[in-house]
Amino acid sequence: MADLLSYHRAHASLLWSVKALLASPAVGPEAVALVTFAHHRPHVADRDRAFFDLVKTDGSLIAETWLPPLQMEPMFPQDAGAAVIRGRVHRWCLRWCRPATSEVPSPLNDHH
Repeated sequence: MADLLSYHRAHASLLWSVKALLASPAVGPEAVALVTFAHHRPHVADRDRAFFDLVKTDGSLIAETWLPPLQMEPMFPQDAGAAVIRGRVHRWCLRWCRPATSEVPSPLNDHH
């Protein structure tokens, strides 16, 4: 998922895919999707974070910090932007917003 956060046009499809994964019979209703990412292009970090705004607006999932950010060296040292921002790995968790039930909503009914 991390690479797709920076592909801003794919955010809606990414959300659909996460919902499909979490609705899969192969996982239980308590399943979560872990999202780790760094802002490789700090000047568009707000557009990276827009994915989480989309999650909130959609209303089916909750996005919350899973663990505090982890400071690493930037993946692409030659890229522009502050190394401290490019090397900060954010760790989030996505889960269904309501308590688990035997019926998990299916994103396959959505039309994206």
